[in-house]
Amino acid sequence: MLTTLRIKNLALVADLTLELWPGCNVITGETGAGKSIIIGALNLVLGERADRTLIRAGADSCAVEAVFDVTKLRAPLATMLEEHGLEPCEENQLVLKRVFTAAGANRQFVNGSPTTLATLAPLARDSWTCTARTTTSPSCTR
Repeated sequence: MLTTLRIKNLALVADLTLELWPGCNVITGETGAGKSIIIGALNLVLGERADRTLIRAGADSCAVEAVFDVTKLRAPLATMLEEHGLEPCEENQLVLKRVFTAAGANRQFVNGSPTTLATLAPLARDSWTCTARTTTSPSCTR
């Protein structure tokens, strides 16, 4: 379960920490309120291609971090982390982070360990479920 989403310098967002609670979390708001930025940030940290044009005007880089409570996760996460040489989860929390710069650098981290996008994406996919009702763009589903 996603418990925390941190966004820094993505689109119009300078710095945001979103805390989510167990159960159903609903994000609503008027057009232009930023719902798509939040979903876009989730997609980035889950392995979607990074677009440098999303970096906030005046900033050199963008960072998105997601913290998942993996207590009830059925996937063999510990084995997957070990196979890729990544740090284990502490206190049943999986921390995924993406950073990309205006110069084109793109870095990914799992529990603080640097990794490749090819490694991050499957780990992220097994940790997240998103149900979205939209007609304009698909979002993460699993």
